[in-house]
Amino acid sequence: MYLSSAGAIGARAAPSEKTPSAGDEESFNGQGDVETATVDDHSEKVVLSDERDIATHVISVDDDTTLNPWTFRAFFLGIGLSTFGGILAEIYYFKPVRNEIKMTPFDPQSRALPQQTILVSLMFLAVVSYILGVFMETFIPRHGLFRYLNPGPFNKKETAFVVIMASASANSALGTEVLAVQRLYYNITPNPSASIFLLFSSQLLGYGIGGMMRSILLYPSKMLYPGVLPLLSMFDALYEGGVTARKKLRVFYVVSTM
Repeated sequence: MYLSSAGAIGARAAPSEKTPSAGDEESFNGQGDVETATVDDHSEKVVLSDERDIATHVISVDDDTTLNPWTFRAFFLGIGLSTFGGILAEIYYFKPVRNEIKMTPFDPQSRALPQQTILVSLMFLAVVSYILGVFMETFIPRHGLFRYLNPGPFNKKETAFVVIMASASANSALGTEVLAVQRLYYNITPNPSASIFLLFSSQLLGYGIGGMMRSILLYPSKMLYPGVLPLLSMFDALYEGGVTARKKLRVFYVVSTM
C-alpha cells in the first residue's frame, strides 16, 4: 500500500518497478542540516513510500525569519508549564496508580493491575500553551511598556518553544532513583546540594550526548519520529490557515464546552 499527499491509498509497486521522478531532487539549506525535496509542479500527487518521503513532503520546513520566539510570553508559559509538568511527573513517579478489578463478576478476589504512571503528553502541552498564549495576546495591552510583554500575535515559533521546554521537563529524571534507593533501602539521606548537582549533571550529560549525535539522530531525513507527526500537523492547522484556522478553533471551543 502507498499513501499519497492527496489522500489516496493504492497498491504499492514492486521495488524493481519503482523509478525516481525527474522532478524530485534533494536540496539542502545553507548549513546542510535540513534535507528537503522539490517536487515537479506538474505532478498531481506524490507517492509516499518510505520515511524520507514523509519527512520531506509531509513535514513543513519553511522558516519565517520574521517570527520571534524569544518573547516574555514564551518564557513565562514555558517556565510555568515546565514546573507543572515536572512536579506532576515526579509526584506520580513515586506514587503510581493501582487499579483493582474483578476478573469475573462471580470472582470474589480482585486482581491488581500493573502500576500506571500519569504522564503529561505533548498534545496536552501544545493545546494548553496555545490557549494560554492566545489569552495573553488578547488581554495584555500593547501600548507603552506593555508592548514588550505583548509584541504581537502568538506565533508558531513561540508555541514550539514552549512545547520543547515543557516536554523536556515533563518526564521524571531517572537520577532520582539513585537518591530514592539510598533513602528507602540503605537509610542514607543524601546531601541536598549533592542531590541537586547529581540531577543537573545527569540531565545535562544526556542532553549533551544527544546534541553531539544530532548529525546522526536528527539531521538525516530518514530519521523519522512518528510520535511527533500529529503535533506538527496540529501546528500547521493552527497557524498555516490564518483566519480560517481561528474559525475552526471557535468550533472546537464550542464543542469542547458543550
